[in-house]
Amino acid sequence: MSPHDPSASHFCAQLSEGDWRRHCPSLTVVRLSDKRVIHHQGDACDDVFVVMKGRVKLLRLNRNGDQFVIAVLTEGQWFGAALSDRSPVIVTDTAEAKGRTVLYKVPLKEMRELLTRDGDVAWHALEAQTIEIHALRRKLELMRFHDVRSRLTETLRDLARTHGGHCRHGFELDIKLTQQELADLVGASRPVVSTLLNDLKSRGVLDYHRTLICIQNLAALE
Repeated sequence: MSPHDPSASHFCAQLSEGDWRRHCPSLTVVRLSDKRVIHHQGDACDDVFVVMKGRVKLLRLNRNGDQFVIAVLTEGQWFGAALSDRSPVIVTDTAEAKGRTVLYKVPLKEMRELLTRDGDVAWHALEAQTIEIHALRRKLELMRFHDVRSRLTETLRDLARTHGGHCRHGFELDIKLTQQELADLVGASRPVVSTLLNDLKSRGVLDYHRTLICIQNLAALE
């Protein structure tokens, strides 16, 4: 499996609500509007959240109070309480809905019991964790050995594979990110990323609007 293969996380999104409720009777469906906060960095949390529709942005604050995006989660991915025996778990990120979002909120105890009973779900959970670890290692490699331009194009390619959707402007696909969010993911300043995006735009590779990036030519990006 490719480190960017989303099939493991999508497995969880493909399970019906009835399937989830059979294993997790305390499941709650949470419907959120754009920018609603699910939990704050440092909160105590005893629940696992599964993204069923929409996106969730994970943010972190540094000691100076600066906020930056560390990940954007898509359908089927999990966040919240870690799968551990500690209770409650103190979460290390702030989670915020990006657009209209639907989550399944599952108590950590019931999620742990589901993984113990159902080998298929446990296996896909392990696959999803492996993909996350590969993605983190890849990001560290990019930060260490590649310049900002390379980091930007690699990140856009990854996002196109995992977060791309129908483009409302008639191009190949949309990535719903602002320039600042993209800059956070790349590990660069917004002005630098803006300059590089302008260059890609002049080449006909992409276009961008206030809250999204339109990929005009995916083959050229690749």
